[in-house]
Amino acid sequence: MKRGLITTAIASIAAALALVSGPVAALADAGGVDAVPGATTQGFRTDGALTNRDDVVIQVADGTDPSATGCAADAITARSDYGDINGVNRVFVELRYSPRCRTAWARMTSVNLPNCVVNADWCGGATVHRNSDGREYSCITPNGTHGCYTRQVNDAGVTSYARGYVDSGARTAYATTGSYLAAAARSAAVGG
Repeated sequence: MKRGLITTAIASIAAALALVSGPVAALADAGGVDAVPGATTQGFRTDGALTNRDDVVIQVADGTDPSATGCAADAITARSDYGDINGVNRVFVELRYSPRCRTAWARMTSVNLPNCVVNADWCGGATVHRNSDGREYSCITPNGTHGCYTRQVNDAGVTSYARGYVDSGARTAYATTGSYLAAAARSAAVGG
């Protein structure tokens, strides 16, 4: 008896959500997306939140891990740069951007060097910087690896950039990407 009531309640809630989400989606598709805060269009929200479906919203906060939140799954390299020592590339830094989550983070990889040896050589790090308020997150290359990635910043409607470095002993290579406007990526991703 209880199962039947629970099933009926769930079906009723689903039907109510369908009634509400239909007009919101219609407004978004008609170009009224800015008039409906948080309305979805092709899986994107105007308020920077992540959507798995049009009726389920997960807010992506500053300082979260892009892999743990699923934001890394659709990530692109929005900007990148190499840093060299004596003309040889030694560090590659990327500004990673998730169109679905509207977040950005930095990823750094050492190039043409052995694995990092902590307190010795070949280690480095990366930082993502949000220009609007100066929010930054950094990472340091773990021992025995070639790189790291930072926590993410919510990048909806603002610009961010990444910088990275690697220490090869006597010299350090630095690289900084250009800034990237997340809204431009959103427009391109939804055909705008």
